[in-house]
Amino acid sequence: MVNNNAYKQQRSCIKEQVEVCEGILGKGKRYIILLLEKMNVTEVRDITPEIKTRYRMMVDNDDSLSTKQKQSYRNAIEQIQTNYGKHNNRKLFEDTEKAGSGRGVYKLFSFLVERGIYDASEITFSVRMEYKNYIETTTGKAHRYELINLIDRVKLNNIKEQTSKSFGKGHVNFTESVVYLPYWPEYSIAYSFYHAKDKEAYVFDFTAKASMTLKLQVYSLLRDILSNNSNNVPDRNRRLLRPLVVFYRFCCEKEIEDIALITAQDVNEYRQYISDGSDSHKRLYFEILGYIRRFVFLTDKSIRWESNVWFLERMKFKDERINPARDIVSMSFDDIENANNCTRFKQFMKYESAVASKISMTSVRNVHYGIHKYLKYCDKSGIDATKAGKREISDYLNFSAAEDVKEETYNGWVLSLSKFYKYLWCKGMIKVIPIEFSYYYKETYKEHHDRSVQWTTVNDILNLLKTIPYHERLLFLNICCTGCRKSEACVLKGNAYRLDSTGVAWARMYQCKLRAEKEVPIPRILYDLMVEYISENEVGTDEWIFKNRKGGAYQADTFSKHMKKYILDAGIDEYSFKAHDFRHLIATMLDNDGVPIEVIRDFLGHRDSDMTREYIDYMQKQLEIKNKSFFAENESLAKLALEKVNEKNKDKRP
Repeated sequence: MVNNNAYKQQRSCIKEQVEVCEGILGKGKRYIILLLEKMNVTEVRDITPEIKTRYRMMVDNDDSLSTKQKQSYRNAIEQIQTNYGKHNNRKLFEDTEKAGSGRGVYKLFSFLVERGIYDASEITFSVRMEYKNYIETTTGKAHRYELINLIDRVKLNNIKEQTSKSFGKGHVNFTESVVYLPYWPEYSIAYSFYHAKDKEAYVFDFTAKASMTLKLQVYSLLRDILSNNSNNVPDRNRRLLRPLVVFYRFCCEKEIEDIALITAQDVNEYRQYISDGSDSHKRLYFEILGYIRRFVFLTDKSIRWESNVWFLERMKFKDERINPARDIVSMSFDDIENANNCTRFKQFMKYESAVASKISMTSVRNVHYGIHKYLKYCDKSGIDATKAGKREISDYLNFSAAEDVKEETYNGWVLSLSKFYKYLWCKGMIKVIPIEFSYYYKETYKEHHDRSVQWTTVNDILNLLKTIPYHERLLFLNICCTGCRKSEACVLKGNAYRLDSTGVAWARMYQCKLRAEKEVPIPRILYDLMVEYISENEVGTDEWIFKNRKGGAYQADTFSKHMKKYILDAGIDEYSFKAHDFRHLIATMLDNDGVPIEVIRDFLGHRDSDMTREYIDYMQKQLEIKNKSFFAENESLAKLALEKVNEKNKDKRP
């Protein structure tokens, strides 16, 4: 009897809870109560997802119901849950109702309450995905998108509320959790993903099996991207975030523990990993690798010399060691397979870059290339550089000597290797220097090449100038009028031009190669053009006149690349642009006009006159002209002298 009374009370409980539900008619309520009682549901709070599934199956299989009744009764259970739950979870219901209306509110609210979620802050990516699956299995396609967006709006409103309480910044410290960017705890960032069509692509699973080093590196970069790329959201998502998701997934799968230690083999495997898709897709996903490696190197607490790629902007080199127009971005060690060789290489380059502080970075790069070339040979031959003897090194040098390169280039390789082994010896890594490197230097011979540009070509280029960008037009005019190096033209500053008291125009330029300034006279028209350009572009006295996109000095190689394209597009196919050719042209013109070699030397900025003579073209032709002139003049003089002698002898005759 006691059990029977308890059962009656339980039936009464579910009946009362359903009866008070608004929006459901009496017949519908009676039907729902009957079904729930058959499933032994005693209270609304006991309704689980499994019970809801069974309930819907029973409704769908009841042939006594019309199609309209089935649809109404199927959805009514969520309405009952909502009506019951909102009294105990008022805040969650209000948040849900604020984000939407109609039966979507009932669906979402009942779904959350069933899973013990009573605050919108508890909505996570996994909850969202479960809700999405629930909607896709219980709702027609026409309404799915809006219903799924509803949970995102509820979460966004909660993030907005939390962000306002924390003065605009949400809590973003790292935790090993799943990070879903549309739920990022800063409202402005989270909202930037609301209209994204592929929201689920922006997931970082920091619960995955991976090293903590890797996770922290990726998370730090993620925060940096989100904080500094809000102006162009589609570009940020396409160019940075989606590739970063893929790269992180790759690292987890390949068990890469530290981005700083990625090898060339890892890079090749990543290239294969992203091989599916369009060319633009593959390019974007591969470019992120350099972006990531640079960020990791630059943001470490101290310089990590063991990194496989060094980004030189971290080094803070003195200005005189750097050519701003020939930016050396990085040094790579990642393709040296022998670990010992790679470590010694890095140690030596650290010395060469940081300790030997008087060497220009261009020279350091050349040394890096020479040693890198040798160590790649060692990889192929299975040689440990610290154990290599005279025979192994001699074989390499003889192999290199047979290559089709200039003697100066080969000698540079020998010099690099000599410095490397002297360093190993000084550091006690080898007992003796295994070979006398000076024996292998090649004798060099100065060979003159006529490089002056033909005047017909010069005129063609001058006529072309009006069609190219103005800043590159002015760069060319500075080179053509002064014979300066293209790197010198690219680093001209806002205070480079002046008029002296006599009205002569001058240009002051820094010679990166000589680490010294020079000042040369220039045509007044060039002065006027440059002053006008500086004024119109508001160039400061200590700013670069010609800037790249990042505000640094315009790159010399970029200028050459563009000029070659302009000339080729204009149909001037008999000439491949080289800015240095115009130094030869200026030197040759000045020499033809009788300007002393010392003046030409100072104008071009050479250390000695012998170097200047190498720039004067058609020397043989000039010698022939001068020889003819000399002998023609002397022939006349000799004839006159002979006539005078004959006359004198004639007077002496008896």
